[in-house]
Amino acid sequence: MTKYLLLIIAIFFSFTSIAFTGELEIKIKSIQNKKGLILVGLYRQEGFPHEEGKINGTMASPKNGFALASFPNLQPGIYAIALFHDVNGNHFLETYGTGILKVST
Repeated sequence: MTKYLLLIIAIFFSFTSIAFTGELEIKIKSIQNKKGLILVGLYRQEGFPHEEGKINGTMASPKNGFALASFPNLQPGIYAIALFHDVNGNHFLETYGTGILKVST
């Protein structure tokens, strides 16, 4: 009887230590220009849009009018994303000195 009780307790503790994670996959559609990269930043909800709230970042190549970005092993929660199409591939969001975005065609 005691060895079965110890086995049940050991199984219970092994299940409680498992962290539940998931994968977030983002499909960006209607991309008209296949040049450059789509840069995607993933943020904690309470840290968005500040750099210290950023959890991870990735790049996706536009193909056939869409791009896929994925973030594996995420804890359950609420997240925010920021993304832009870096047409010239310099990994920088270009603006005029006033903060207005430069638009490439």
